[in-house]
Amino acid sequence: MQTEVARYSRLQMDNANHVTFLKFWLNRAQEAVGSEHSWWFLQHEFSIALTADDRSYPFPDSDIDSVTADLEGIDQNSMRTKGRSLGFIWPSQADRLSRTWTDQSVAGTGTPQWFSIVREIIMLDKFPSTGFVTNNPTLYFRGYIRMADLSADEDISVVPKQYHDVLVQGAKWRAYERQGVDDWRAAQALYKDMVRDMITRCRPVRGRGRKVGAPDVFKITGRRSSNVVN
Repeated sequence: MQTEVARYSRLQMDNANHVTFLKFWLNRAQEAVGSEHSWWFLQHEFSIALTADDRSYPFPDSDIDSVTADLEGIDQNSMRTKGRSLGFIWPSQADRLSRTWTDQSVAGTGTPQWFSIVREIIMLDKFPSTGFVTNNPTLYFRGYIRMADLSADEDISVVPKQYHDVLVQGAKWRAYERQGVDDWRAAQALYKDMVRDMITRCRPVRGRGRKVGAPDVFKITGRRSSNVVN
């Protein structure tokens, strides 16, 4: 991909400073693609060990293919224990629905039914009872990770190979914009069109060829929760 971007941006692969720029633009393109949609190739299963009388849990560390990855979003409908699913309450709504979200002394002990995200903490609506934890020792959910930057020349993006042209186009747009090339807006528009096409083609398929719609994802890092490409 670096060679392709170098050809468009008139940079030399044997110039260390130029290569630094190429990697920077590719990483910014990768970051932009990651923020455009809840991609299946960034989705991973996570688990948290529950503790009786503890309803607040920090995000778990994620070790994906021996690389530490930051958890960036949570599928709101995926939180579950062995025996039940938990509903999601938006942080802005939690306090209006119940004082228990902000006052732990009145939360009560028993069977959790809801969860929310409060300052990067997964918070249950109740303190899990000892009996509940005995029968349901683990909390499971689907999370979305942030793509690691490409640093070494041999690094390969986690974006599937058939969509690497989208990364190249994103880097081309960034390079043209930085270099003051007149048609950088046309490069940007083409990138946006390619992302829209990628979203359409990249949905996972379940039973009888039915494509799955985009999940409801709570973005942890403050990125937009919408799946619309602006």
